[in-house]
Amino acid sequence: MHEASLSQDREKPDEVELKKDIASCSSSDPVVNKLIIYRNNLVAHKNIKIATKQEAGTSHALTFEDLEILLERAKAILDRYCYMYLATRYPTILVGHDDYEYIFKAVEEKVESAEEKVRLDLQQQKPHA
Repeated sequence: MHEASLSQDREKPDEVELKKDIASCSSSDPVVNKLIIYRNNLVAHKNIKIATKQEAGTSHALTFEDLEILLERAKAILDRYCYMYLATRYPTILVGHDDYEYIFKAVEEKVESAEEKVRLDLQQQKPHA
């Protein structure tokens, strides 16, 4: 069992990767710094100078690209260290997320089968010349 062996042969994080992960979560990273400024001035706290301007959030706004970068980074770091220390993976795709495709395919096959049966029944009912 992998969980039991974790305490004995736990792999230490690669020092270079660990430093890179820490840096990618700190205010020295431009996207993280943008998030911190946004959070500190517009979300958790209200900066009166920014809040009273017409374009309150535009100078500190996060783009969808910024959010994607932050989320992808967070998922990668979470997965890496959870696996290393807890022998657990956190997939971001839910089990069964594509079940609807199976249902649509089954319905489509049933409809095609019914149409084929109707076509054959009609052929059998036609008088042969």
